[in-house]
Amino acid sequence: MSQRSSLRAVFAHTLLTGAPTHLSQMDQSALRIEFATGADLRDWLAAAGLDTPDLLTGEWTRTGEDGCTERWMYAYPDDWHGWKVYAHAIDREGPPVLATDLRARLTRQVAQTGPDRQGAA
Repeated sequence: MSQRSSLRAVFAHTLLTGAPTHLSQMDQSALRIEFATGADLRDWLAAAGLDTPDLLTGEWTRTGEDGCTERWMYAYPDDWHGWKVYAHAIDREGPPVLATDLRARLTRQVAQTGPDRQGAA
């Protein structure tokens, strides 16, 4: 493993080479980095020089209960500035997701007022 950079330096380098949506330290030797899309994750891997043939990655697709398709991508660089990295992104295709409780409240509201009486509530 290469010499470890400080957490502050590696976070700064991550921000300069990519567009993460989340950065955190998982433990004394590992970082968690999240990206909004698989394309953002791939771009960061390339910019950071981590997109090598021996990089451990994974991709899979699933259909959620709401019928939306999600494409998950993971990458696990074992040594980036002395840190292990657990990076992932989720591409979601379909309508925006509402929290379950919000969806239930809106459904009740529509059932009570009906779509033709929207201003009544």
